[in-house]
Amino acid sequence: MSARPGTRRLAWNPLLDRPLTAALVGIWVRATDAGGALGFLPPAVPADVARAAAPAFVRVRDGRDDLLLALVDDRPAGWCLLERDPRGYTAHWRTLRRLQVDPALQGQGIGRALLDEVARHARDDLGLERLFLSVRSGTGLEGWYARHGYHEVARLPGVLRVAPGDDRDEVVMALELATRAAPGA
Repeated sequence: MSARPGTRRLAWNPLLDRPLTAALVGIWVRATDAGGALGFLPPAVPADVARAAAPAFVRVRDGRDDLLLALVDDRPAGWCLLERDPRGYTAHWRTLRRLQVDPALQGQGIGRALLDEVARHARDDLGLERLFLSVRSGTGLEGWYARHGYHEVARLPGVLRVAPGDDRDEVVMALELATRAAPGA
């Protein structure tokens, strides 16, 4: 019997109460342990991930940044952050961070739905011109983001050491929102 995708919805800036933040940290830990490049190496320590997540959650609660939550059957399935640079002269762009989907639900289009909604919201609701993100080379994410309209704009060679003798590049990618067609167009 194959698992049928449940009812899906996306929510911007949900109430970040204790149960939800614990669920988001849990997704982050599981995604890291499944090989996700999310700032930690497996096995991720939940307390370390929670400490790293806390300032981001504060920025969302304070209205400085935005969090997009994907839900399947009203349970958290994935999430990402849209971070604002505090300098006034950067108000025309944002940085996408921490896009992640619970490994048990990957392959169902949740990551793409998050990515498409971030672009739509940034362009249509916020009037932004560009989004940036960074990825760790060697994970396959460069190609995935490129298939969704992002292109490489910078590469920092060997700045990420994932193991002795295994240094990776940090790749900065951008999406030009003015030229991007709406999802499904």
